[in-house]
Amino acid sequence: MFHNCWQRYLIGCYSGEKSSGFPKNWVINFDEPSSYSKYLSGDALFCALGTTIKKAGSQAAFRKIDFQYVVDFASVAAKNGIKRFSVVSSLGSKADTSNFYLREDGKACHIKY
Repeated sequence: MFHNCWQRYLIGCYSGEKSSGFPKNWVINFDEPSSYSKYLSGDALFCALGTTIKKAGSQAAFRKIDFQYVVDFASVAAKNGIKRFSVVSSLGSKADTSNFYLREDGKACHIKY
């Protein structure tokens, strides 16, 4: 799956048990892109940020995580010279759907960074 991949990193908000060191783990603050900028480097970045409206507590909080954090993450990646940015999203995500959940995921997937 990770052919010709020298390093793998897991960047997120999970603060549970430490892994054996591979992949490397950092806990970051997604509200402050400058706090994670130093960790983003390489040729490609895969983003799997996401939540549910129930877990987020509101549509506004959901949008912040599923849309704004993804956009911010991609912007920092582009500024850091990362050439490929891929978003792992929900099946059926479309920017023009009437379903709020799928629409917000779809919007994040179609922005030109």
